[in-house]
Amino acid sequence: MNYSGVKPVTIENGTGVRVSLFVSGCRHHCRECFNPETWDFGYGKPFKIGRAHV
Repeated sequence: MNYSGVKPVTIENGTGVRVSLFVSGCRHHCRECFNPETWDFGYGKPFKIGRAHV
């Protein structure tokens, strides 16, 4: 699994303060998508368990 980004502190993606992990790969291809570059499952960096990505 690849990820396209991490927001360590965000209030835009729900109630309260949280961490957001954005993964790569989408088959919906919505016309209003804010991040069409992330549709590719190979986009971004490989996610490795046990490693800080922030």
